[in-house]
Amino acid sequence: MAISPLSPRIHDWSIATDDARREMRAAARRRAADLNARLNAFVSVNAGPARASGALSGMPYAAKDMFRTVEHEPTCGFAAAPDIGIVGICDLFARLDAAGADFVGFTNLPALSYEPSGWNAARGRVRNPWNPQFISGGSSSGSAAAVASGAVAAALGSDTGGSLRIPAHACGVSAWKPTWGLVSTSGTMALAPRLDTIGVFARSAADLLVLAEYIAELPPAPGIRRLAVLSDAVAECERSVRRAIDDGVAAITGCGLTLTRADGIGAIKAIDEHALVVMQAEAARLHHARLEQFGADQSLRRRVAKGLNIDDVTL
Repeated sequence: MAISPLSPRIHDWSIATDDARREMRAAARRRAADLNARLNAFVSVNAGPARASGALSGMPYAAKDMFRTVEHEPTCGFAAAPDIGIVGICDLFARLDAAGADFVGFTNLPALSYEPSGWNAARGRVRNPWNPQFISGGSSSGSAAAVASGAVAAALGSDTGGSLRIPAHACGVSAWKPTWGLVSTSGTMALAPRLDTIGVFARSAADLLVLAEYIAELPPAPGIRRLAVLSDAVAECERSVRRAIDDGVAAITGCGLTLTRADGIGAIKAIDEHALVVMQAEAARLHHARLEQFGADQSLRRRVAKGLNIDDVTL
C-alpha cells in the first residue's frame, strides 16, 4: 500500500503558505519516525526542537548518512560507523542551519554508496513511498524517499555514477547534481573522488534553487543565453516525459533564450564508459583492502573488486 501524504497535498516549500510550512515543521520528526517502520529511510532521527526562524523558515531537511560532523560519525551504509578515511568536517549543515533550516535526521543508503537499487545487506532496503514493493533507487535512496514521503522538504545526497539521478527518478522528486567541484566534498565519504559530487533533493526545481545558494562554493555563472536540447535522447523517453520536457523547453525559450537541437546519445554512451572505468578503479583503490574489516557482504566485495584490474595507463 502506498504511503498517504501528510496532508491532501504536500506543497512545494517555495510556494507553501506560512501555515503549511508550520504544519510540516511541527510534524517532520514524528512523520519521519512513523514512516520509518514502513520505508526504512532513516538511520537516525534528530531529537532537537524544530526551528522556525531564518531565511529558510525552519525548512526540515535530512542528509544521507555519509557526512561527518563534529557530533556524528556516519555509517556509510554499514552496520556501524567504519574508519573509512573521511577527511575534515562537513560544513553544509552549519550553512543550512545558520540560514534557518531544521535538520531532522540521517538517511539510509547502500553500503559504500555503491549500489543502484537502494539495497543494504546490513540495514535492509529503502522502500519506495509510492509503492513499498518498488525500488527506491540508489545510492541516495533514503534521502529521496524522505522527500517523496513528505517527512522533509529537502535532503542532501551524493552522486558518483547516478546516485542522485536514479533515486530522484524512482521516487518522483527533483534532484540537483551540481557541476563537479561546485559543492565541497570535505567531510564526506569518498567513493571515486574525480567523480564524487554532493547535491540535494527537493520536491521541485524551485525548491532546489532556494537551497543552491547556501551549499554552492563558487559564484554563479554568467547569465545563460542559449539552450541545447538532445533530440535523440528526448525521442527515446516515454510520452509523459517527452511532454514534460517540451513544456519546460517552451517555458525556458519564452524567457528569451536561443534554442538549438543536437543528437547526443553517442557522446553520452562514450562518456559513460570512461566514467565507469574511473569509478571502478578509484573505488577499488580506496576501499578494497578494508572491506573485510567493515563486514561488507560478498556482492559489494565483488563489485569493488572489478576495479582491481584497471591499471594506471587505462585509468
